Order: sequence, then structure tokens, then C-alpha cells
Amino acid sequence: VKVRRRFRMDGFTRKIVSIVYNLGTIVMFGGLGSIDINGNPKILPAEYMRRMNLESKDWFLDAEVMIKAKVLKLPVFEMNVIAQMREGGKSNVRGSTIWEFVRNLWRFRFGGQAVLRLKAADSVNGEIIKDGT
Repeated sequence: VKVRRRFRMDGFTRKIVSIVYNLGTIVMFGGLGSIDINGNPKILPAEYMRRMNLESKDWFLDAEVMIKAKVLKLPVFEMNVIAQMREGGKSNVRGSTIWEFVRNLWRFRFGGQAVLRLKAADSVNGEIIKDGT
């Protein structure tokens, strides 16, 4: 279960970066059951989180969760929320953030390392899942 931010009151740059990122993720990985990849919170059983063997330590963490949920064939249920205006501070999202997103998407999709590595378990949703699948 995760949220999808509706009626976001973001600035122009953040809106463009978000659109490019979400579209890029869909192009690179197909439908992930969401049009708001970074919508939080994401709620799932701890066992699935352990199986995902998450490696990202930056903005890509949310996308990694969604991609690995697809690999594990987990259903995604989105709940609409109305986004509120930021009360203080300013966004760290810049135009250059797009390049960070593109680099992470590219590395995760075409990288030589086993970025889709999952922890071994007997089965998930009735199917046997092995490392690297």
C-alpha cells in the first residue's frame, strides 16, 4: 500500500523533474502499479522488505522498492492524498536532479552488477524465487 499525491502544489522545476522521473521509470521498467513512484509512505510486510535486499542510499530507494515489488509480483494499492504546500525550507530537487535519476535508472536497468538481486526464500505468492530473478 502506498500513497499517490494528488493536486500537488509543487514549484515548476519540481513538477517537471517529477514528470520526467515517473515517465522514465515507466519506460525503463514497464508499469509498476504507480504513477507517483516517490509517493510515501509505502507500507508492506517486513518479510518482503528483507527479500528486496535494498541497496539504494539516495533518491532511487523508492524506485528500487517499486521495481523489486514488481519482480516479486506484489500487488500495489495506491491511496490518493491531497498534497499540502511546504511550510518551510525549500526543495532539494533541481534540474540537475534529473541526471541523478537518469543515471540511477540506467545503472539499475542495464548495470553489469546484479542490481535486481533478491534474497533467497522458498516462495513468494506461491512461486519459487531464486537469487537474481
